Amino acid sequence: MTARFGVIGFRAWGSCYAGAIAKCGGAKLTAIAGNTPESLGRAAEKHPDVALTADYRELLARDDVDIVSVVVPNALHEEMAVAAFDAGKHVLLEKPMANSISACDRILDAARDSGRLLCIAHELRLSSQWGRIKSLVSEGRLGDPMYLTIELWRRPYRSGSDGWRYDSDLVGSWMLEEIIHFVDLAPWYFEDLGEPASISAAGNSKGRDAGLYDNFSLTLRWPGGQYAVISQKVAGFDNDMTAGLVGTAGAVRAQWSAAMNRSDTPSASMRLIEDLTGEERFDISEPQEIVLERPSGEIFELDTLISHTVKSIESGVPLVSGEEGRRAVAICRAAEMAMNERREVDLDL
Repeated sequence: MTARFGVIGFRAWGSCYAGAIAKCGGAKLTAIAGNTPESLGRAAEKHPDVALTADYRELLARDDVDIVSVVVPNALHEEMAVAAFDAGKHVLLEKPMANSISACDRILDAARDSGRLLCIAHELRLSSQWGRIKSLVSEGRLGDPMYLTIELWRRPYRSGSDGWRYDSDLVGSWMLEEIIHFVDLAPWYFEDLGEPASISAAGNSKGRDAGLYDNFSLTLRWPGGQYAVISQKVAGFDNDMTAGLVGTAGAVRAQWSAAMNRSDTPSASMRLIEDLTGEERFDISEPQEIVLERPSGEIFELDTLISHTVKSIESGVPLVSGEEGRRAVAICRAAEMAMNERREVDLDL
């Protein structure tokens, strides 16, 4: 069966979605909704055989659309996802799931009422690097997880169409832009430990609107003493991400670097040390290099996400469920509360 996709939103990332769908086996791009003549003109050039509309509701009314990819500013996610479920469509929803927990709940209700599948686009889980860390934990090669660090250093964000990414009403918070990916990864890596119990955070900005943090760091803590430190700086240059996980019997570190986050020629590496006993001192053995199975980077993960979503429609099991998407939003909002109130906040997930 071919999964027929409609894409709502055709700016920078929406055009990437459309391109990934168009080349995916088992998928067919049948319709695109854009909100400007310019974006629809670009869509016509790149996808001349695809139906175009300026009204997303017309796309939802089409019989030749099975699943809708919603790739629009964050504040519009709830409206369009709920409308898609009301129209009987499956939904692949770009992160964040929504700007608030209550909006996430309304999307979840609409998904349950419709009986259709909700997939949240936390595609880093499919990465040959960040997803591989999870595999190493699940295989027991690191022992019991103890500590995780994820750090992003990058240039300032693109403005987005009409500057929406710098409008706090539309973006919600920069916590919901990129750091939310890492907030999704941490509980996934530590899945066997249960949910994190508390969070603390610190951040600042260059006099921007509320929620637009140039620098932000948070610490998630689990009941058994395990913890994760996640840090994001969007006031730098280039795009560099590092993740390291330490367990009772090993450790892994992954690095990704490029001039831009959507680079197709990044520098990517992973190193692993295992079979540790706890008695090691300075002269531990050298780590081994892990050969990546495929290129790493969000444009590559997007291709894999579309292929995985096609399979999810058949199996009924999403890569990231709506409940998991809601959890990531809840943790991000709790991190902002912890920062603003300068205290550790208990999590009720």
